[in-house]
Amino acid sequence: TIPKEIIKALDRLEGREREVIARRFGLEGEKPQTLEQIGTRMNLSRERIRQIEKEALGHMKQIPGLQEVYEDLGKASFNGYTSKN
Repeated sequence: TIPKEIIKALDRLEGREREVIARRFGLEGEKPQTLEQIGTRMNLSRERIRQIEKEALGHMKQIPGLQEVYEDLGKASFNGYTSKN
């Protein structure tokens, strides 16, 4: 199951940011996907997906009490994927 803090963080993200983070880290029933896979699905470049991911993680960092979640998503992996893949 997904920790409550991560669910709270996802709830604060909008549209594309939420989708990218969920797909990237295998949340909400998704398998972790590469930047390229997400880009293909969303009809965006790999680089644009990387930018959206970075923006989303930055927004998560700003949510009071969720800095630890940001750090976990930024450096840890879910099912073998890290934010650098």
